Amino acid sequence: MKSNLLLAICLGAIAAYAQKPADLPPGAAGGMPQVGEAHGNGGGGGGNKDPDLIDHSGPILPASRIYYFWWGNQSSWPSDAVAGLPALANGFAASSATADTFMTHIFPQYMRGSSLSTSFAGSYYDSSAPPASNPSVATMINEACKVIGLNTLTADSSAVYVILTSNFPTGANYCAWHSWGTCSGKTIQVAYVPNTTNVTGCNISWGKDITYSPGTNSIGNVLSHEFSETITDPDGSAWFDTKGGEIGDKCAWQFNGYVNNLPGAGTWQLQMEWNNATSGCIQQ
Repeated sequence: MKSNLLLAICLGAIAAYAQKPADLPPGAAGGMPQVGEAHGNGGGGGGNKDPDLIDHSGPILPASRIYYFWWGNQSSWPSDAVAGLPALANGFAASSATADTFMTHIFPQYMRGSSLSTSFAGSYYDSSAPPASNPSVATMINEACKVIGLNTLTADSSAVYVILTSNFPTGANYCAWHSWGTCSGKTIQVAYVPNTTNVTGCNISWGKDITYSPGTNSIGNVLSHEFSETITDPDGSAWFDTKGGEIGDKCAWQFNGYVNNLPGAGTWQLQMEWNNATSGCIQQ
């Protein structure tokens, strides 16, 4: 479904943010308005398979940089997450330049002829306590702006700022979401990826044939979903279907039984993504 756009002014940093349906875990009730994705069918457990994604001509991110902003107590994440999740981002980057791997399987068809590339821009830390309950998009944009400023970075409209919180919010019926807002006069994209370790419905893993722990893999899986949607539909005006489903929504929680072997990043269990070329979900 098409989302409403809410306007907000906050200390001159945030010009706008969106309230939208969220990514739900399998079996969750759909259609509940939560802060979250640019578009989404509100459903879990497989999403909608038909029709294909439609190009609504909005911005896309063919060349992107991934930043990790770790918010909270580092000891709360799985012990291998601080190494594993950057490896995953570097695996995305390596795959964007390597034929027949991860990103080149699916994403070029949505880039309107532009070359596809991404890079990992590094990890930055905020040891303060993240919100205990459902955070607003404004809260996440503010956090991104805070970390950008504290580290003398420049707000980057081509970046995907992944905010990894050490906790999982109480009362949430989603596993992660992505959105956008304004920081220092520039539109930025944020992906809110809370700690899904041991969260029922979000921590789905075979527990075999993967390099990292099930908790780290579960975080990586929802991170992959949000990254895929952010580069193809960063502000809710590019690629989505007639029901509002984005590239990840349409294949939510669908796995084909194979692991993703990313260059230099080990093996992961990541959901499939929608491929217009075959009108179906395929392995990344």
